[in-house]
This record gives sequence, structure tokens and C-alpha cells, in this order.
Amino acid sequence: MGEAGWAGLLTAVHDALFACDRETRFALAGTDRRLWLTVRADSVTAEIPAYDPAMLTELDWRPPAPGQGVWTYEVPRTVEHVEWLCRFAVHGASLLITPDPGTLTFYESDPEADPTPAPVLTVVPDLAPEPSAPEPPEPPAPEPAATLTVVPEPAEAPPASAALTLVPEPEFIVVPEAEATLALPVAVRTAPVPPAPLTVVPEPEAAPVWPEDPLAALRAVLSDAVASRDLTGYVSALRTAAVSMPLLDDPSPETGVRPAVVRGADNAIFLPVFTSPDGLAEFAGIGVPFLTVSFDDLLNDWPEPDWGMIVDPRAEWTLTLTAGSLAELRAFTAPAGTLPEAAAG
Repeated sequence: MGEAGWAGLLTAVHDALFACDRETRFALAGTDRRLWLTVRADSVTAEIPAYDPAMLTELDWRPPAPGQGVWTYEVPRTVEHVEWLCRFAVHGASLLITPDPGTLTFYESDPEADPTPAPVLTVVPDLAPEPSAPEPPEPPAPEPAATLTVVPEPAEAPPASAALTLVPEPEFIVVPEAEATLALPVAVRTAPVPPAPLTVVPEPEAAPVWPEDPLAALRAVLSDAVASRDLTGYVSALRTAAVSMPLLDDPSPETGVRPAVVRGADNAIFLPVFTSPDGLAEFAGIGVPFLTVSFDDLLNDWPEPDWGMIVDPRAEWTLTLTAGSLAELRAFTAPAGTLPEAAAG
């Protein structure tokens, strides 16, 4: 993998799954634990042994069906569903396989050489027949010794890194006169729609809301990248996600798309973008129109060259890029572990 850490691993899994042109099985393996990702024509399935059933239930993995030995999660093979499953699998690996991404190996797996574990069967020996009356009773057969299976304790999740604010947070004011237009696919006021799972299981007593897990995993990667000043890892994680930006008004054929921008203390203009519509509503207010696009589309069609960018203002994982730093980012990929000078406050 060209990039280190969880961001590099997420990129490798994402690229491999989207590049498949045939049915392929991949493994994400630690020292003695692993999970599998199988890409088929119409679906992608994640499988993992029952290392920690309580944790698997909490993460919303599907329990084994009768005759199977692994927990699963299957989604349709669409861009939205597969991007979500990539983050779901990497998040599960960090909690159930190892907290150290450096010890994980991601590779194409041969189902015959690397099979999924079969269910454990318990064989009960037949009872000895009762002796006839004239014969003395036979001594009872010794009971078979109990078999003890030692299951390793699940690895603890990596500790949350302390957040680093890269530039002093400016006082923000809305600049209504900005009238830049964007040639981007419009999805106004569209909250993310969770993919419907294909495997039907009984509803748990308190069903977890699974979309929070991928978002939490993404924000954990962003926090780690900020703490280590790894701009490449930060941007790589965002490339698999969609972002939302506030608008002055609803798009129309007459006005086009007009983003709402903010000004910093030095009067520099920044376009705020958010990793979730809820975060945007907390910052800009409920009812503010917004546009949701992929981060790559926004970066490739940046509205104005003299605008900077702020990702999730006021959050622990926020990143501020000046217009000059953003231009450098769009022109080339910065080396891992470095940030442009203008963004390192």
C-alpha cells in the first residue's frame, strides 16, 4: 500500500473492490484473525468468524444462518453501498482483528486455500443398551473429556488521538454577495439514504443506527490525520465520501448554484464543507439550502481560485486550507506526513 495507516488501508480496500471485473474474494488479515470481502456480479459480502459475538451484534453484523459458521453483511453492488461497506469493514477490522493497521495484510484470497470456518458440531455418543436381567450390569463407559477452546480476547480499539487545530479559528460572517456558479451534479437537501441490507434477520430490541458507524470511522481517520499532520491521508479519506456545502438559495436555471462563503479575520474568503448534513445544519442553521456532491467533484470544479476551504468548522478534525494551499493540493499530491505551509497554523 502506498499510504500508511487506516487511511491507506481504506484506500486500498476501496480501489480493489471497485476494480473487480469478475467474482473475486479478498482477505483482510492480522496475525491470527481475518475477515473476507467477496465481490460478485450484483453484490458484495463481508464475512468474519465469531471472534466476539457481543461486539459483532453491537456493530450490526448479521449472525450466522443455520449451517454457517461466520457472521456476514451483504450489500448490493452500487457505488454508494460499496463505499459504505469499505468503511464498515475497515472499522470492524480495527475493533475485532487488530488496532494496529501496520500489522494488517490485504490480499486476494483463494477460497480453497483460505476457506471460511465451518460451524462447530457437537457429537453426542449413543447411550449403551441396558443389559438383560441374567447378565451382570456392564460398568458405565467413561464420559468423554470436555474440550476447552480458548478464544483470544478482542483487541482494543485504537485510542482516539488528540485533535490539532491547524490554524486559529476565524470569526465567521456570511457573505451573501458571492455569486460563483458550479457545474456539478445537484442533490439539494438530500440526506444520505442508508443502503437496505439484503439479509433479513429478526429486529433486535434496540436496533443500532448503522450509518453512524461509517461516519464515525471517517471522522476518526480525519482526526488521526490532523494529529499526525498527514494531508495525504486526510484527503484520501475524503475522496471516498460526499460533502455538503451551504447555499445562498435553491439552485435555479436563472441563478445557478451560489455557495454561501465565510470570511476569516484577515478578510480571506473560505467555502465551508461538511461531512454530514447534520453538521452543516448545526453550523449554518436548520432550513439553510445545501448541495451534496462528492469531494473529488468539488475539488476538480472549485468555484473561485481565491477561495480557501474549511472542512467541518469548529470540529475536532477540522482542516483549514488557504486559497494558495488549496491550489497546491489541486496541482499535485503532497507527500505523506506534510501539510502546505499556509495551512499549518
